[in-house]
Amino acid sequence: TPVKELDSACDAMHYGYQIWLGTTADGLFFSTLEGHRGQFVISIPALDLVVVRTGYKRRLEKRNFLPESVYRCVEMGRKLVTSRRS
Repeated sequence: TPVKELDSACDAMHYGYQIWLGTTADGLFFSTLEGHRGQFVISIPALDLVVVRTGYKRRLEKRNFLPESVYRCVEMGRKLVTSRRS
């Protein structure tokens, strides 16, 4: 669950005690662990999917306080699962 109170340590309502919480534009919920150099472990419960991104270099672009790369990984995972189900 997200933190209950905002303070100077964290001003993002979508930070859930070491786990970042996100939602795509169309409402798909995901959570992610973020590594130091662009590694991610992303869980998408509605799709029964876990996406792991290994990396060495981190991009700086952000969307809703999260790296843009997380949203790209979510969309790639979604496309893979959707194509396999059809």
